[in-house]
Parts: sequence; C-alpha cells; structure tokens
Amino acid sequence: MEILILILIVVTPLLIYNVRAVRRVNRSSESAFVKTILNMGIWIVPFMGAWRANCEIDSRALAEMPNDRKPEPPLAGIVTESAPDVLQTESALPFSLAAHLEVVNGMPYMDWVALSAWAGSIANETLRSQALVKGKRAWLLHMRDALGLHYRLYESDNAYVLSSLENPVLVATARHIALVRRRILLVLDGVARFKETGKTILIVLDNEDAYYRYVAHYYPGDGEFSGSAGMFITAGCDHVAVWRKDLNQIEPVIAHELTHGAVHYLDLPTWLDEGLAVNTELRLSGSPLILEQEGRAAHLSFWEDAAIQAFWSGIAFHMAGGTSALAYDLARILVGQLARDWDGFKRFVLNARRDDGGAQSARDHLGIDIGAYVCALLERPETTQWSPDPSTWDSLTLVHQE
Repeated sequence: MEILILILIVVTPLLIYNVRAVRRVNRSSESAFVKTILNMGIWIVPFMGAWRANCEIDSRALAEMPNDRKPEPPLAGIVTESAPDVLQTESALPFSLAAHLEVVNGMPYMDWVALSAWAGSIANETLRSQALVKGKRAWLLHMRDALGLHYRLYESDNAYVLSSLENPVLVATARHIALVRRRILLVLDGVARFKETGKTILIVLDNEDAYYRYVAHYYPGDGEFSGSAGMFITAGCDHVAVWRKDLNQIEPVIAHELTHGAVHYLDLPTWLDEGLAVNTELRLSGSPLILEQEGRAAHLSFWEDAAIQAFWSGIAFHMAGGTSALAYDLARILVGQLARDWDGFKRFVLNARRDDGGAQSARDHLGIDIGAYVCALLERPETTQWSPDPSTWDSLTLVHQE
C-alpha cells in the first residue's frame, strides 16, 4: 500500500505536467504533423518529452517575434497569472475550462452559453457578475497563451488589451480606448451607452492572416465576404478584434467598433448601426471612407430596387467588392443628413427596429418615408419600391460592384 501511495505521489505531478504540455501543443499554431510529433514525444519520454515540447513551442514563438523586438521590461497592468483550468466560486460548482473551450485554428473559443448558465446558477447578482468577469478573464489568458510568448494581456480601469504591442503603444492604446469611450458618449448623447461595470476588450492580432483566422469563426460557413480591419464581436462576450498596424491606423478602427458596442443594446438596423459608427469615426479621427469625387457617380449608377433592399436588410454591407463600400458610404450620408435635427433623430434611433429597416420609426419620429428620402438624396423619382420591404429580403441576390 505504501509503495502504491509513493508511486501515485511521483506519477501524478508528471502526469499533470504531460497533460498540460499536450494542451499547450494542441492550442499552438503548429501544423498537424508537428503537433503529432511533439505529442508522441510527450508520452514516449515522460517529463523530458513534455519539457522538450514546451521548449520547442517557446523557441518558435521567439523566432516569430520581429527581429527588432526585445522582451519588454515589467509594466504595471500586465496580467502575469497563469491561465486557470477551472473557475472556482463558493456559490457554484467548479466550471471546467478544458471542457468548455473549443480550439479552432489554434485559438480557444469559449462556450459562452455554458459559462452564462454556470454563472446564472449563482443567486447573488454581484457574485454572478463577478463569475462572468472571471470567465472572460480566464478566456483571455488562454487566448494569450495560445497566441504565443510575445503576446501580453494588459488591464487598465476601462479596458483589457491583448496584444504584442510595445509598452508605450500598449499604454497609449488603453488610454485611447478610455478617451474614445468618453467622446462617444458626448457625440451620441442620449443614444450611446457602455456597461457600467464592463471593460472594453480589445484583441490586436499581429497580422492580417492571424486576424482572419480568428474572426473566421464568427462568419457563416459559405460565401464571399467583404474585408475588414476590425470587428465588434457580440457572440457571448462583447469584444473588438483588429489586426496590428501603427497606432494612427488602429485609432479609427477602435472608434468605429466601440461605437457599435455603445449602441449594441438597441439592436438597430445594420444601415443605421453602421452609419452611426462611420460618422462617429469621422468626427473622432477624420478618417475618410470613400473618395468624394468618385462617390457620387458610383452611387447614382449602382443603386436600384434590389440593391436598395439589400441596403435596408443589411446584406449589402457584407458583400465583397465595391458593394459594401457603397453601402457604408450611403449609410454615412443618410445618417449625417438625418442627424441634423438631433432631438428628432435621437427619438428615431431609440425606436428604430431591425425587422423593418427603421421605416416605422422614421414615419413616427422624423415624419418621413425613409425610402422616399433616399430617392431624393440619390436624385431618383420617388417610388414605393425603395421603401424597406422585409418580405423581399430572404430572396435577395445582388451582383457585386467591382
């Protein structure tokens, strides 16, 4: 019996070390062949195989780091704790992260429905909210580990920033998020709202390839979609994902995506949601969306009955080619015009419904037929075919504008 206990004492830590090494290998961005070789080594040569696999992943992560980058010195706000395997709280059973994290393209995605159900079992509202925060933080730590050694999680009063940004840029980005949040509340007075206890989560991927590998999980399986530099993701945990550029290029994307976050509670029609985001981005950063000289001619030649219904339904914003750019620009123009009477526009926004493209709210609070209004903007004769018609949206097809 004593021998058995002694064996368990010796074997258990080795087993745990091996299992964690396997999990780290499987969550890495290595090829399937490399993962297989490393996992075989872990179990063929216990402990030494796990140690070798960890060293291999660490060395590859360092090799991927830009040549001019050196390990960053300690920075207050960097989260150094290890990614937990289990979430513990006195008010609920333990929540296994291993059982509720799906790894796709080397990146972990949380089962937010399961996490919400676990937190929902806690009667106390404050403790329930804290449990959800723990879950989000744990997911970010697992994301940090999966992305590589040069990624760090930084926490400020208003934000979590997961990135490989250098210290000065990292701090400046977090401060910029706080500044943009305040400015959005001023620009969209009475419309924008941020959760009182919620921190903005920003994930900055190193390059375009890593960005699309991450956001692909949130796209439908089939189809061709427009490109993007950032995305506000609402699937279970609101967060913003962007791909790394210099700070001046990231700033407009942050303003745009945080505006989506500030009006997400309203579930607006896509054209209105995007129009608010683009106009707010322009006011806060001055970043142009489309060349004005080309814009007018392109709009006048493109929009017709089916295309305008794709605009109202939101389909046009996700089309590849020039279609999405024209949709974003028309949304910018339309929102810019309607918002000149802010009090009336605010009432319109607060009551606009996605399922009718905002048509009823426009009649009630702006006194206009929104379709006739766009006809006037685009110098077209007024027609009822241009008013939002939800009955046609499911069958829409739209030729790409190149």
